[in-house]
Amino acid sequence: MSSSKLKLDQSERVGRVLSDLSMGLPCIVIHEGQQALIVPLETIAENRFVTIKEILDTPELIISDNRARAVMTPVAAANLAAGPVRICPPEGAEFDWYQRLADPHFDREAGVAGPLHVRRVGATKLHSAALDLVKSAELIPALALFAIGDKLSALSDLPLTQVNATEVLSQKAAEPKLASVASANLPLEAYSVSRLHVFRTGDGH
Repeated sequence: MSSSKLKLDQSERVGRVLSDLSMGLPCIVIHEGQQALIVPLETIAENRFVTIKEILDTPELIISDNRARAVMTPVAAANLAAGPVRICPPEGAEFDWYQRLADPHFDREAGVAGPLHVRRVGATKLHSAALDLVKSAELIPALALFAIGDKLSALSDLPLTQVNATEVLSQKAAEPKLASVASANLPLEAYSVSRLHVFRTGDGH
């Protein structure tokens, strides 16, 4: 009997990565020979983040363009393209710096972020796939992205699930598209200008 029948298919591989991200576990995204370790900032434990950072050095912050516009001044965010926004952290940035920019929960106390070093070279399929994974795991659309280089063996104590960026993006493209059905103001105690949006797929579900 061929062992190939035991291999996971594309949806199973992506599903395993989503499960890991939900639990706060990093995973590896591969694209055209490049490998990156992605860390979900909403669920990762601080001590694990710090240990990975000691091994792989300082990661890039990847957030959605909507989140970037929320934390940056209007002038700084004026020319942002749609899609993942790559931010280089300042020297000595610690875990709380990443969390403050990632999580809207900190907006009231942190306010608008200071000058941020946005990488204007743009995002690749690897960055797009990484952000799509975090969104699909129903987490805050923000992650830390570590370049692995030749240091993968140093992470041997942490079992890591791997997925190809092309698989993630093709599965995302195959998902039913959502269309807005209705929206209305829904004031909340924390956010008085919040709105409720209702969506459905093209088949009416």
